[in-house]
Amino acid sequence: MLAGEESLPANYKLVEPIAQAETRLAKLLVAARDELDAGIFLPKEQKGVVVSELRLRPLEFAKSAVLTFLQQQVPICFFDDSGKLLHRPTQIERSLDSIMAAAERAASYVDVDYCGYVASVLLDPGRTPPLNPVTAETEASPKKAATNEKQHAPIAESTAIFYVKLMKTLPTGVIFCASRGGFVRLGPAPIPEKNQSPTTTFEVEKYLSASEISALARVLGADGLRCLDESLNRAAVDEMAQIKRAACPPKDSKSARKQKMDKIRVGFLNGDWLNPALELKQEGVLDHLLKHTTRLGNILELKALLRSAGARASEKAAPHLARAAKLALDSSINGNKVSRAPDWLLAPADATYIGERDPSFGEDVIDASYARDDGLFHEAKPLLEAPDEFRYFPYVMAAALIADYWKGVKWLPDFNALDGIGLHVTSAAIRAIAFCFNGLPPDHLRAPAQAKALVARFVEAAAAIITWIRLHVDSKELGTGTEIPVRAVCVYLELVAKQAAIPRSTIEQYLPYAVIHSSLMDIAMGRHTAEDEKKTPFTAAAFDVFSGATEA
Repeated sequence: MLAGEESLPANYKLVEPIAQAETRLAKLLVAARDELDAGIFLPKEQKGVVVSELRLRPLEFAKSAVLTFLQQQVPICFFDDSGKLLHRPTQIERSLDSIMAAAERAASYVDVDYCGYVASVLLDPGRTPPLNPVTAETEASPKKAATNEKQHAPIAESTAIFYVKLMKTLPTGVIFCASRGGFVRLGPAPIPEKNQSPTTTFEVEKYLSASEISALARVLGADGLRCLDESLNRAAVDEMAQIKRAACPPKDSKSARKQKMDKIRVGFLNGDWLNPALELKQEGVLDHLLKHTTRLGNILELKALLRSAGARASEKAAPHLARAAKLALDSSINGNKVSRAPDWLLAPADATYIGERDPSFGEDVIDASYARDDGLFHEAKPLLEAPDEFRYFPYVMAAALIADYWKGVKWLPDFNALDGIGLHVTSAAIRAIAFCFNGLPPDHLRAPAQAKALVARFVEAAAAIITWIRLHVDSKELGTGTEIPVRAVCVYLELVAKQAAIPRSTIEQYLPYAVIHSSLMDIAMGRHTAEDEKKTPFTAAAFDVFSGATEA
């Protein structure tokens, strides 16, 4: 039967038995409720409806039936029969709305806290039912049933595990797009194969679009988002550990890798960076660094999307709650000692772009555009063994512009992003590493300036390196320099500076803005690399849009 087909006059008889049964059930529940209200002051053993020699308690049975219904149906809303594949959040929301509507109707006759029970099913591991139906053998053995129940995590935690796995296996062609408010797929989705894994490439964008993330925030609520945020923090720290392995040299001052990184740090202005960078590339260090930095950036962008979606859901469910929390913290006598409002409650602030040099840059002032993430900082704190351990990171990251992951990458003006694996999200990863590993706690006055200075060192080194590559693109030393997307990198560096509120003068010391503008013009005309420029050399006819009509 199609949706709404039961309302057709020809199909009235199909739903008539259901309507009559519901009417009879309502009358029974009302009679039982009235009987219970009449004996409200009686002892528990004397309450109920007496039929012959039996004392019945229909309301207690109805309450247990409602709870059993919720226990069985809520997990089915989230996961399939295997318990591994999460349904789309919009589908979960529609299913939960139907279930909660049915429970609400039952609560008009039976005193049952269905909202609290659903919340406990989502978050409490002690009351989470198994995702798979209980077999007869399990029902016959209470010990097996208890063991089976303990093996299942809360639904919110299972959802978090699913999303973490999704982000770690994000396929090529699915990129983060800030203008779309989520992750999008470039090109058509591949056709699913039989018996394909749950986290397959054709399903990824179904869970990471703007509408799905908003629905997920409404379904999980503040506590569920906190659980998901903590899982994403742990996944982000795992990626940071891999980045540290690639970009931080051993403690031995005579190690070969440390000497190479030091040459890159000292020689990024005059071309002495190239040989050590090529050696690191051959060792696989640069590709390893880009792989995990991109993965970290995707995780951080998802965190920001969930935080914004959670703030919108909180504002709708409890208006002015975030403002009241901020007011309470600001008006406290010991305001500097009071814990900050939860991150999932407040929407992240957008960093403002500074067109000219900021006079406060590098001074002991608090930067309003500096985004704090205390949960991520405390999770990543054990990774930092020395205050200056990540001093080589910005220079090695700049040298990674010659890595294989950059080959063939194109800037997409419509998405304001890079194609392929989406290397533009490394901007968020660089800011997070600067935030967590600048050697100062997040509430220190110099922490914002210290973090911004680390990002500025990357921008300076990368701008100098890409300018050198543009000038020596045909040199034998560079090898396959014509495959490096110089124009896309120029636009990418401007994006990094904007998002980190780095003054434009930091880039223009090494990369004039005219070069960035010309790069955008080349991209608009389809010339992304030097090879493209050789195939279609620039002529004045490129601007003559009426040339064809004039000749005709």
